[in-house]
Amino acid sequence: MIVSKNLKIVAAGRGRSISLPSIAEAVLSLISATTTSINFVYLGTATYDKEEAFLIQTEAYRKLRNCQVMKLDVSEAVDNIPSEQEIRDTILSAHAILVSGGNTLYAVNRWKELKIDQFIRQAVEENQSVLCGGSAGAICWFDYGHSDSMDPTTFLYVDPNLTEEQKSNWEYIRVEGLGYIPALCVPHHDTIQSNGVPRSEDSDAMQLKYPDQISIGIDENAALIVTDGRARVISADGNAGCVLKKVVTSQNGPAVIERIPFTHDHGSVRFDLLLEGRIR
Repeated sequence: MIVSKNLKIVAAGRGRSISLPSIAEAVLSLISATTTSINFVYLGTATYDKEEAFLIQTEAYRKLRNCQVMKLDVSEAVDNIPSEQEIRDTILSAHAILVSGGNTLYAVNRWKELKIDQFIRQAVEENQSVLCGGSAGAICWFDYGHSDSMDPTTFLYVDPNLTEEQKSNWEYIRVEGLGYIPALCVPHHDTIQSNGVPRSEDSDAMQLKYPDQISIGIDENAALIVTDGRARVISADGNAGCVLKKVVTSQNGPAVIERIPFTHDHGSVRFDLLLEGRIR
């Protein structure tokens, strides 16, 4: 379900990209100009609340005098999990909710177990909180994502005896997100990860298995911005962008993938048209 006019999302292609200057500026621009002190709530569940990931992905925001970044640790890797009321109060205090990269499958399942998905929806509906993040922190805002959550090096408990061959012997999977954007998210779209398979090619195959929904590929140095019923792209390096992919069928041939580039040059387009692949 889309939360219509209240929806404000910045979905970057990788976790650390959410702190790149141009993308961070886009996040901050979605917060009300009348807000003098900004509360960021950081959910590092997908990286099991590791301090290093927190420092990298919140760097741009921690530097600002008027930003308070609150690290909400709820994974099974930490000893003291806040109470349900404390979690709820923290999330509802957020002007922006920043989600880390990492293992999407673990994070979403953990949030549902702790009712965090419900608290996030309440924050969006009541407070118009900005939702942002990269990689897993992008996938989680979509219906589904093309995910590397089967990479054994991203598990909560990593087998210390894994060989290099075993570390690279995994496949991408389709994971369920929180359902704010009715599409399949493909972060790292322009990369090849440790299994040696390009995200762009593997996500094409996944798209053909689920042809009824558009997919949105996001390059590592790009971000998709959704606000006020419209969408646009930020390119942190001037080259990275997004691509819309949909399945096209004909009576005389097999189904094929149509790729529609969506770059910063397109400017702002209607969100409903974007979800149909109609941006030209």
